[in-house]
Amino acid sequence: MNYHVLNFSKLFPLIFFHSCHQPIIKNETVVPFPEFQIAKELVPRNSPDLKTIDYRVINYGDTSSFKIRANFIEGKISLQLFFSNESPFTSQIREMDSVVSKICEEFPKDHLASFSFWTGLSLLGDMSVNFSKEYFSKYNYRFVPINVLQFIKESSLHSTLNIVFNKYGYKISECEVEKLGCYHSKFFKNIGYLSVDSSEIPQRLIDGWLQGSLIQLNP
Repeated sequence: MNYHVLNFSKLFPLIFFHSCHQPIIKNETVVPFPEFQIAKELVPRNSPDLKTIDYRVINYGDTSSFKIRANFIEGKISLQLFFSNESPFTSQIREMDSVVSKICEEFPKDHLASFSFWTGLSLLGDMSVNFSKEYFSKYNYRFVPINVLQFIKESSLHSTLNIVFNKYGYKISECEVEKLGCYHSKFFKNIGYLSVDSSEIPQRLIDGWLQGSLIQLNP
């Protein structure tokens, strides 16, 4: 792939996850993100009205497996988030932060309109474990699709995504999950990068493809 590379360095808030439904955020604490590059690749499209750009982070010559595909049409931007099972979810959220920052810097007149996961909820590593454990703890281990949809807005996944979007003047307004289901964890050979022991993985994992709409905080 031929990427156009942008050089820059920033300071980013350090984001931690906790077993409760809200991530622990220390706004006064910043850590230097090593100098890195953001690579861009224009994706060919048949429609002249649609422009699509893939964004990846490059650290010390290593290209991240996490990717954001930004689709631009009529002043609106939809983000497709490709999470990877090769690195911690927290690291990929930091990369997401840097890429969203760059997109908003390059296209200040366009509005973020929506986002979608191109990675199943069961393949997000520690976040997969947290999401399913949080849900089953609240709903007494009963899987009810409508309850999952209601729970999303209370989850640490939702609040963590909102932390990134809030920084750039947006918030998640609505969410839905395509192909929502619940499966025994033994059917998943690899649920992503885990910092916890495999014994922490619940017997059942919630799966599906999350997508949502975004609105401006101060339109």
